[in-house]
Amino acid sequence: MLKSRTHKRSFCGLGQKISFAIIFSLAFFLIKTQDTFADSVSITVPSNVNIQADIGTQAKTEVTKTLDLTVNSSSSTGYKLYFSSDSAETGLVSTTGNSFKITSVYGNNNNLSSAMNNQYGYNTETVDNKLYNYIPALASPALIRNVTTQLTAADNFKFNLGFALRNNIPAGSY
Repeated sequence: MLKSRTHKRSFCGLGQKISFAIIFSLAFFLIKTQDTFADSVSITVPSNVNIQADIGTQAKTEVTKTLDLTVNSSSSTGYKLYFSSDSAETGLVSTTGNSFKITSVYGNNNNLSSAMNNQYGYNTETVDNKLYNYIPALASPALIRNVTTQLTAADNFKFNLGFALRNNIPAGSY
């Protein structure tokens, strides 16, 4: 009996990269001039983002994932939230030893269906419009949220990821 084998790709490390990038490289800048107390800030990010794609024999598979992020801040001037990869490498590199990587898209507003090929990107739209931006390197983070007034409640927003994957990607974790 002949068994067909499907290839699953797992992006377990992606959640850690995103968490690290948002929390540590987010370059959280609180601009204060007069208050004598320290502003506080907290960010809630899902601790584990696991994205699996079973590509099998399909020519192309599109995968999306939405993360719900929450920011609290006591700053009277709001906050700025920056996003980047955790290094100069913006692609998802295999952790299983193959040399393949899933690259970031180039530029902004890349259509998931027509402009992406073995690539991934992000957007912060409330409803994912399937148009994705490049993943910035650690040295040049992108401003993804700029709130200029004091928060009266938690600021909740969406962080969307989109992957367009061809069936030539070696199985493994990236």
